[in-house]
Amino acid sequence: MSKILVGILFKEASLLRDQRQPALGEIFPPDAMDEMFMLHLLLQSWRKLSLFRALHTQHPFTLYVYSLSEDIEYGMFNLSTNIFGPSICIRFGDLGFAFVGDGGLQHDLAGLGPYELARQQLHPIQFDELAARVHYKSALRNATHSYIHSEDADTFRCQQMAVVPYTKSKPIDGSDQVFKPWSQKQLAEVLERYEVPGFEYLIDEAGEAAFTRLVDEDGQKLSLKD
Repeated sequence: MSKILVGILFKEASLLRDQRQPALGEIFPPDAMDEMFMLHLLLQSWRKLSLFRALHTQHPFTLYVYSLSEDIEYGMFNLSTNIFGPSICIRFGDLGFAFVGDGGLQHDLAGLGPYELARQQLHPIQFDELAARVHYKSALRNATHSYIHSEDADTFRCQQMAVVPYTKSKPIDGSDQVFKPWSQKQLAEVLERYEVPGFEYLIDEAGEAAFTRLVDEDGQKLSLKD
């Protein structure tokens, strides 16, 4: 199905929407085909061995895995996404996953995720708060990667070469701006948008996400009873 989809979109990117009005452009925007790059790589991997070398981690994405306690009040399943990240977080049963298609940028910044809690056990409402934080961070991404790829008869190779910021603006320390500045007020809006249970208790009178159920004042993981 994916191969058919890419084939149709590729063809539509070369056909005019209306031949009588060329100014209307193609049926599918040619520039949008760039968004199909990773899908195309996946399709290529099915016909030959694919080797991918990433800058930040073993894989070209960010993935955090968590163990979850059970609490029937909050259910056994929750799924949330951010198409602009892009990111997806899912919990089912005693497992939780936070995935970001960012080439590994969040992983490079925080190898164990927010508050370094990856691979630890969380309460379901803790995971839902953490998921909102991952989604918000993914939306702050302000850079991408450059790649080179090559192939022979048996192998397809792709390698990340460098982080490429979207803007030339630099923080005070002169480093590249890979992520836009974090805002506790924006985080508060994200917590509400994702309907994190009890989000109102995490927001102070100024409308900022000043509190968390993830760690205490010393940065130690909080344990919530079921």
